[in-house]
Amino acid sequence: MSVPESEVAVPSRMSFDECARYREAACLAERLYPDAIGEALAKMLRDVAEFGYRLGMGSMADRVAAALDNEQLKRKQQDAAKWAAGRWAART
Repeated sequence: MSVPESEVAVPSRMSFDECARYREAACLAERLYPDAIGEALAKMLRDVAEFGYRLGMGSMADRVAAALDNEQLKRKQQDAAKWAAGRWAART
């Protein structure tokens, strides 16, 4: 049974910024998880960026990129809090 051409979803091309987001997430994966898990995540994200077509909202690659962004933000906030606490302790 074939699907009529009018019902076949045509994938849309990602913009340069979207591809760059996946490449940046791949670098984050390697930096945050320097083991086989990070390597696997980075490969998946780079493949998505190289493929260049949207896989749909809520795809695994999209969720992984968002989780890595959140993890990096959380670590930056923790580092800033540690720095501020150390700076405050040095003043007293």
